[in-house]
Amino acid sequence: MIPHSKAMSVLDVLLYIYDHHDRIAFRYGCRWGKCGTCAVMVNGRPVLACKTTAQDPMTVSPLPNFPIVRDLVVDRSGYDSKLARLRLFLERVERPQTAPEKLPPGQFTDFKRTSRCIDCLSCLATCPIVSQHPSKYIGPMAFLNLSRFAFDPRDRGEKIKTALFEGLYHCTMCEKCRQVCPLQLDIPQIAIEKLRGAAVRRDLGPPTTHREIRAQIMRTGRVVRKRKPSLLELTKGIFESPNSVARAGLFVGCLIDCDERLQDIGRDAIEVLAQNRMSVLLPRDQVCCGLPAGTVGYSNVIETLAHRNIESFGKLGADHLITLCAGCGMVLKKHYPKLAREKGRSLPEILDLAEVLTKDMTTSRYLGSRLEMRVAYSDPCHLYRGQSVFDQPRTLIKSIPGVELVEMEGSDICCGGGGGLRISNPELSLSIAEKKIDMALRANVDVIVTSCPTCILQLSDAARRKGHRIKVLHIASLLRMAYRGTAIEGERLA
Repeated sequence: MIPHSKAMSVLDVLLYIYDHHDRIAFRYGCRWGKCGTCAVMVNGRPVLACKTTAQDPMTVSPLPNFPIVRDLVVDRSGYDSKLARLRLFLERVERPQTAPEKLPPGQFTDFKRTSRCIDCLSCLATCPIVSQHPSKYIGPMAFLNLSRFAFDPRDRGEKIKTALFEGLYHCTMCEKCRQVCPLQLDIPQIAIEKLRGAAVRRDLGPPTTHREIRAQIMRTGRVVRKRKPSLLELTKGIFESPNSVARAGLFVGCLIDCDERLQDIGRDAIEVLAQNRMSVLLPRDQVCCGLPAGTVGYSNVIETLAHRNIESFGKLGADHLITLCAGCGMVLKKHYPKLAREKGRSLPEILDLAEVLTKDMTTSRYLGSRLEMRVAYSDPCHLYRGQSVFDQPRTLIKSIPGVELVEMEGSDICCGGGGGLRISNPELSLSIAEKKIDMALRANVDVIVTSCPTCILQLSDAARRKGHRIKVLHIASLLRMAYRGTAIEGERLA
């Protein structure tokens, strides 16, 4: 037995075991969370043992993705060899003119933000690409260290070319690395996005497929090439609800608008909102949110498209601006309010569909049908980590009579579709999605529900490739099934 108190850290527990029970092997150093030496997995999450409060019970295990030397000690020598080839030092051509050098502080904003990494390896233990394909992506920590020198104005090395060689465009931008980082370093934003932006400025990136998509967006306002009439073309612009309690502007997103496989999601969302006594407004001049171009290095495209959408939705007089796509919602919340203020415009409150439906929790009043099914919810990265929306979709699912919500293993693991990977490397992308399908099958569920059209395409394609018929639904479609009692019977509102 181990005497447990609220003040004990995981490291305290390990030291007690070592002194009184078993000479287990583990690493530690400063005991102040500054050296990163003591990182281990606690209940499946990487943490610093010295800074994490012990739980009762808890499971402590070594960091995955590394060979185990003994007990909790992993061998990082192989990864250190990879880091050595990156030339992580200042490469100079000319000698400093003064000693010490005097440089304007403004030149080192990016450098300072990327210099705080403590090399704890937590990001490498959870990165979905590193976990399955370490040869194709060197990992978040390496790119953070690489960007440290790439953004140093004195460096004359080819750090951007090195980044491209090491898999810069294989990052899914899932932000799992930020979530587990002890210092909460936003590696996708301060390293990956900026390295990709630098590659674009030097005409070294992105891959050809993304250059074509950027041209498509600028030409048509859509990331998807339209083959049939779009949802916005097929539906009317206003759906007035009797006894309306709110007016909601609906941002449908490119995939739901133009991909005929996903257009029913938009119709289902309109119907669900109408059931909740909301009038729905669909401006037909709305365009792409900008994420598909911005995430690969074309950051200025987001601002260009944002001004068009701000103009479109700002004049509606709506109470809410509702999104059906996790990526769209993240971009709208992160960039649009600031850009609108700069132009002297205002926008309605931006909410994901699950957020607006759980705000007053009136949804269950209208649920008239019992659905007998086991459901797993798959968290979209851009909704959970990008918008901090986790409980709301689960609350909605639990409110449906007859539905059993099963928390599957790794519900928040990336599906592999983000960061442009689905387009530039579909084989690598789908291999990540297949892992999530395996998790859902182990949970023995009938349906996977999510809130992201990209996740739906990814998981559906992965299930089909593995020969499984598990259904993947948007949460709007599941709610519509509950309202109507079936997914196909009855006329649709839209």
